[in-house]
Amino acid sequence: MAIHEERAYPYSREMMLNVIYDTLERLNIFLISVNSERGMVGFETQPNSEGILRVESVYPNMTSAVCLQIEDSETEFANALFDEIDSIIAISKMS
Repeated sequence: MAIHEERAYPYSREMMLNVIYDTLERLNIFLISVNSERGMVGFETQPNSEGILRVESVYPNMTSAVCLQIEDSETEFANALFDEIDSIIAISKMS
């Protein structure tokens, strides 16, 4: 399993997991597993194509979000997923 995209965010792991849940729901992507203690979210983008988002605390209120994909052809999807995460964060800042 390869890392397709990684971004850092100035937020706690708990907040980033909530943003990720909102993002997946907004994109109609199915959750297949969640381990909030480890910061792991498994999802299915289409039949037989799964991925994992891992959120790790780097510093207090700083996280690293990593998209691990099973399919190498899904790199564009990882970029789009993080763009949507960024969009949701930007919208929530305006509220």
